[in-house]
Amino acid sequence: MSWTDWFKLRKREIGMDYRITKDGFKCLSDNGCITSVNWDQLISVKIITTPKKHPQEEDLFWAFADKTREYIVPNCKDVYGFLPKLPEKLPGFRCDIMMEALASHGDREYVCWKKNQSRRFAAADN
Repeated sequence: MSWTDWFKLRKREIGMDYRITKDGFKCLSDNGCITSVNWDQLISVKIITTPKKHPQEEDLFWAFADKTREYIVPNCKDVYGFLPKLPEKLPGFRCDIMMEALASHGDREYVCWKKNQSRRFAAADN
């Protein structure tokens, strides 16, 4: 099973829709439950790319992880509207890795940010 097939299956199984907000993001389930995850609760942010087989098929996913699970968010306009604020909200966020991921078309994971590494990246920039 490809990454794309797995994500499609996963989205159907949990029936989630996502909204990026200034405080983090919200997961909206089909049964009406809302889970909010604040930026300060995250432990990592990854971008997962997959080869695109059809023009309408999603080939880029954001993976936001807290201590309990990883939330897979299909690429959406909410994410792009918030991209300029990610380095502010997540100190040490690697924009260079994000740019590499956004230009990619293969099966790959790009770690853009890890909570325990953000202090080291910030210190290296000073």
